[in-house]
This record gives sequence, C-alpha cells and structure tokens, in this order.
Amino acid sequence: MAHRPRTAVTKSATILALYLGAAVAAAAASFAGLPGAGPTLVGVVSLVAAFVVGQQLVWYPRWAQMGGLVAAATLVICGSLAVGSSVLSWRGERVEAVVTDVSVVGSPHPRAYLYVLTNAQGRRIPGRLREDLPEFDLGDKLSVVVDRGNWVAPETTDEVAAARPLWTAAAIGLALTAVISVLGTWRPRAGQPPSSGPGGIWIFNR
Repeated sequence: MAHRPRTAVTKSATILALYLGAAVAAAAASFAGLPGAGPTLVGVVSLVAAFVVGQQLVWYPRWAQMGGLVAAATLVICGSLAVGSSVLSWRGERVEAVVTDVSVVGSPHPRAYLYVLTNAQGRRIPGRLREDLPEFDLGDKLSVVVDRGNWVAPETTDEVAAARPLWTAAAIGLALTAVISVLGTWRPRAGQPPSSGPGGIWIFNR
C-alpha cells in the first residue's frame, strides 16, 4: 500500500487516530436520538472498523493488536456512556417522574428497556430512559435528570453521578491505547509484512 505509514511516529499516530475517531463517533451517536441500543451499536461498529483498518495499515505484533483493541474498547464504551451523563450534569434539571410505558428492543440479545416518563404535572418527558435491565415497573416513581435542550435522553440521578468514574476509565483506556500504539513499534520486526497471508491482512500470522 503506497500510503502505509513508514516511521514509528506515523504508525503510532495512525493507530491512535483511528481509535480516537471511533470514540468520537460513539460519543456523537449519543446525540443522534438513535433508538434502543443504537449508540452502543455505533460504538462497536466504529471500534471494529478502526481495528480492521489499523491492522492493514500497520503490521503490529499480535499482543499489540489485541491489547490496543481492549484498551480502545474501554475508551470508546466508557466515553460514549459518560458523554450524555456529563451533558446532563452540566445543563440538566432534576425531575420527579413516573413510569407510564415500557418497551423492550433487541432480541434475544442485547436487550434494552426503554421507559416513557411523565413529570408531576402529567406531561411526558422528552426522550426515553434506557436501561439494560428491567429496573422499573409501570407506575414506579423515580428521580431523573432531564436535558433542557433535549440533546440527550433522560437518565437517573445515579447514572449522572457515575459520569466521573466513567471518564476516569475512558482516560485510562486512552492512555493505554497510546502506550500500546508506541510500544508496538519497538519490536525489531514491527511494521514488516507477515510471512504469509494475502495483503498482510491475516491478524494472527505475525
């Protein structure tokens, strides 16, 4: 490939940029109003795409590929979960809500439970509360944080409070991704094509 990165710096930068792009795509999906597990699916697809493109551009050893994928998954997943909570923490309003409807999407797995909520005046709260487990029943009362601009879906107060540890985990994932992308170029034969495999795409033949 004519434009494959050649130096250690460009190889590391390429891998890191691909995974950062996946993280940005996953975070942006939180604002797209996708139904059910849509944002999670966008994150997974973006992560896999970054991995596939990266392993064809940069021939890393197996441990660097797998380690980078795991670290980047932490970055992408935790970052996408934290961004909505951070918006609510910044500009949200706490509301006492009542569950008026629930639907289940995804079959058989992964499932997501979507709750329609109303406020104390009986008005529907924009968006739907999404949970991975059946947390509530019809008529249950709960405290949620609602975005005034309807950028993101409502979340429970506990979920909003969990944004900080999620960002911490995402930062750790970012740091590990960066470290592995650098260490992967230190191997004597790092970046050289595999001994076999069409076009250098066989991941485990390094």
